Amino acid sequence: MKPESIDAYIEIQHEEIRPILNKFRDTIRAELPEATEKLAWNMPTWWQVKNLVHFAASKNHITFHPSKPAIEAFSEQLDALNIDHTEMTIRFPYKDPIPYELVADMVRWTLNN
Repeated sequence: MKPESIDAYIEIQHEEIRPILNKFRDTIRAELPEATEKLAWNMPTWWQVKNLVHFAASKNHITFHPSKPAIEAFSEQLDALNIDHTEMTIRFPYKDPIPYELVADMVRWTLNN
């Protein structure tokens, strides 16, 4: 069954990762208080004039999708933290501490660029 809201999306995930997803969501919300939350491509998405950022729950990690230029701008920091990323996707393993400040920085950068 396809979820109809971000709350429903998080609720259908494994119980042990729900707190991580909620904290990830709270981190994004804090940086995008005027953005609209919605599901797009079956992912939690924040929209403000355009789609800004998305995340998705995977089996072993959260995939995070800020803008391609944001990933480029933060690639050295991601590399320094040994965080797997491509030009369009960042993968934060559930087993590792998530650098929420870095996530906030990328969200803020995406909004302003």
